[in-house]
Amino acid sequence: MAGGVRVYGDPIMRTTVGPLPAAVYWRRRAVVLGAVLLGIIVLFVSCSGGDKNDQHVQETDTISRLVYGMASAYMLTGDEDFLGVAERGTEYLREHMRFVDRDEDVVYWYHGINVHDDTETKMFTSEFGDDYDAIPMYEQIYALAGPTQTYRVTGDPRIASDIDATLRLFDRFYKDNERGGYYSHIDPILLSPHHESLGPNQSRKNWNSVGDHAPAYLFNLYLATGEQRHAAMLEDTFDLIAKHFPDPNSPFVQERFMADWAPDRAWGWQQNRAVVGHNLKIAWNLMRMQAITPKDTYRDLADKIGRSMPDVGSDRRRGGWYDVVERGRPQGGEAYRFVWHDRKAWWQQEQAILAYLILAGHSGDADFRRHAREAAAFYNAFFLDHDEGGVYFNVLASGFPYLLGTERLKGSHSMSMYHSSELCFLSTVYTRLLLTGDPMDGRTAAEWGFASASVPEERLDELNSMVDTVVGLSQLNHYLDFDISGYPLDGPVPDDIATTEHGRSRQAHLLAMARERNLTVRDLVEWAVSVGAIAGSPESIADRIEEWITTDACDGFNLMFADPHVSVERFVDLVLPELRRRGLFRDDYEGQTLRENLGLRRPANRFARRPGANGASGARPAHDQEPAASRP
Repeated sequence: MAGGVRVYGDPIMRTTVGPLPAAVYWRRRAVVLGAVLLGIIVLFVSCSGGDKNDQHVQETDTISRLVYGMASAYMLTGDEDFLGVAERGTEYLREHMRFVDRDEDVVYWYHGINVHDDTETKMFTSEFGDDYDAIPMYEQIYALAGPTQTYRVTGDPRIASDIDATLRLFDRFYKDNERGGYYSHIDPILLSPHHESLGPNQSRKNWNSVGDHAPAYLFNLYLATGEQRHAAMLEDTFDLIAKHFPDPNSPFVQERFMADWAPDRAWGWQQNRAVVGHNLKIAWNLMRMQAITPKDTYRDLADKIGRSMPDVGSDRRRGGWYDVVERGRPQGGEAYRFVWHDRKAWWQQEQAILAYLILAGHSGDADFRRHAREAAAFYNAFFLDHDEGGVYFNVLASGFPYLLGTERLKGSHSMSMYHSSELCFLSTVYTRLLLTGDPMDGRTAAEWGFASASVPEERLDELNSMVDTVVGLSQLNHYLDFDISGYPLDGPVPDDIATTEHGRSRQAHLLAMARERNLTVRDLVEWAVSVGAIAGSPESIADRIEEWITTDACDGFNLMFADPHVSVERFVDLVLPELRRRGLFRDDYEGQTLRENLGLRRPANRFARRPGANGASGARPAHDQEPAASRP
């Protein structure tokens, strides 16, 4: 289908968590969650013809997020049921939650509808406390999330028309054309962000109004269309984030602003406080933008957030990520205090997983990869209800579910397949394309537009550049059985080094190579510490091994990995299957012991009696026989 991405087949690489391969694990998660939610979907798509005595409110962003989750589940699994629900949900949104203003040539999305008996009442302004009686940008943004993801699959031109009309709404009424960015609210009468009826939201900007375009719909819209105007909007968004959000006095970004971008540290509940998940979400999306328009400012800010957040936003002892903390430390204090509690919310764990997966994929940094694994392990252990299904809203610091008040529920408006399916889908994408180099849908990371830093040759160069000269000299001295540390590093390798009985062949090889290639001492040090290192694709590495085996250059290998966290998994899961395909490596162990698997004969026991020895036949003497009654 137009703009569609189908991902089928069993993956090759090991998952970031658990014993299953990555795509299998996250795909199963999507299938299970999708199946649980199908029943809920049936309820909302039949609301207009359901129980006539029922009264309830259907919120637009809830249904849109649900649709987004179903479309994402289809993209991951190829299950047509998920796509069918996404399409029906999108039609429901267009029919019940959309208002087309022909005069202004824009589309608004209602806050929701109030269904009572056979009457449906449109709710134009928000009913949420922070946004009451206004039209918040946040709700308009997330109204596009589901339809846009569905459009990626179907290419439905009616959806494209609604998206464009909503973008005109943003540009005409929310956008600050003078100073950049979008205001967070407009009033429902004059459609002005500056009206006094907006109270604390008057002439304000925040992360949601400026940055949430990107993860909610804009990246997906660009992926669906490839249109430069959407890439330009993304670039403008992240330029503003890189310019205005960093705070030199805090590891946390600034999230709320006045019209002139002065920080707003007095608004409502947030005050001068940080939402940990927003920081992680910004790092994640900066790295997504880096794949479209690479800039040092994007990478540097994402890297800074990624490196600082574990110490200030996560539980380093028990695992997991906290909710809201103070942006500044108390005088003389070392820790950033919790605002209300030390509980951990579901969506912040998901932002951590995605942020650190993409950071690890682009940088090759082992610490980022470890943070992704730890976040995924905590989420899977404590947030999933493995008995009844669903995802818990909050857990205590210890990981036990928090089941009081409204937070006891699992299916909040944000959790209705939105974050959960997004996590499953993008975890598979990042793991396969960025971390393991395994193609998806027949395309590599580069063909998908990712600029992965894990290209093998580049990684080898990076590792070689990390060689400590003192350590390298010590290794070279050992190989040569000669102290070369007194010679200039950038001078030639001396000619008066003689071979010894301590590895004569290796010494001769090193010295001959140094003379033939005019190597300096430094060059020889770098070569010595990476001796025999191979970098390349699974096929090229298998080619080299096959050449050595078929030319009788060797009959076995000792493997050493400079980057064991990554290289061991890649070798086992990528190179070994290729060697097996060529018949160069066993499919299974045939013997029961190491000796049998090495093809070695069992030697005779030198203490065993042999026939004819000392005139004996080999049988045990009669007095050595056990009594019959004691035999088993």
